[in-house]
Amino acid sequence: MKKIYIVLLCLLVVGCSNLPFNERFNNVGWKKVIIAPFTGNSAKVAEAKFEHALAVSSKFIVISSSMSLAMLKENDLSELHTTDPTKALFLLAEKINAQGVIFGEATIIVPQNQRRGSMASSTAEIYVKLVDVESKSIVATSHHNSSSMFSGVNSLVQNVSLEAIDDFYEYFDNLSSM
Repeated sequence: MKKIYIVLLCLLVVGCSNLPFNERFNNVGWKKVIIAPFTGNSAKVAEAKFEHALAVSSKFIVISSSMSLAMLKENDLSELHTTDPTKALFLLAEKINAQGVIFGEATIIVPQNQRRGSMASSTAEIYVKLVDVESKSIVATSHHNSSSMFSGVNSLVQNVSLEAIDDFYEYFDNLSSM
């Protein structure tokens, strides 16, 4: 019976550790990453969680989204950012020698029925990707969602953001040189 539990535990660990990471970027020795301003109807909550958790990384210099907006202005890229934010962020990354840009989208869905007092559940979803500046290849992604009838939407967004941040801690370990 113990053998069955050990086999099941091994399968569970293997299944849980399979994060979407492009192995070509293992140990590339990145030094700097930019967090782009997030999009979506709950972007500010998720963006704040990412900034708080990743901006003090010991693996990289992480430029927070609020600082990236200031740097876009300093480098005369603000106007381009309004029309083509992705291009502006890649140009900024090249100017400041950043190797990666983190893009994110956080959304919440509050069913109409919940507003009338029914038992419908709210949903929060986050999709975050890390993109290589030079090749524009996706290096890693994280996608999480959660629903609850009892939690507030900000709490749901914070929870899915923390799950994505945990993924990014592992990605940062993979990117840093040993």
